[in-house]
Amino acid sequence: MNGTGDAADVYTYAGESALDTAEVAGIAIRDTTTGAWTYAYATWSTLNGAVSTPNNCAGSGADTVGVYDDFHRLTGLLSTIGAPVVGDLLMLFRETTFKFQTSVMDNDRDGAFSPGLW
Repeated sequence: MNGTGDAADVYTYAGESALDTAEVAGIAIRDTTTGAWTYAYATWSTLNGAVSTPNNCAGSGADTVGVYDDFHRLTGLLSTIGAPVVGDLLMLFRETTFKFQTSVMDNDRDGAFSPGLW
């Protein structure tokens, strides 16, 4: 990752085409001292710099041979996680929502299930 203030040039395995961008719920940054993650909600359209940045990354020492399209620019970072610096670990995340509700099972019946006895 090559941090540039509000943006970061990043390498993503198999490039943007490997991401399900509709499922991106936000971005997180890992504190290099404590190892704790700081999460911020952001959509892909907010984060997408729409710029392939292999030349910037190559200039910082990254080997871009054969993976030229796997580099991408993330933007809007100052308003989400702050300004990253070279070497920071970033993570795109998706959100899964679970709903807990009253059971519809019959409370008057007991059941015991043991795999391997059938």
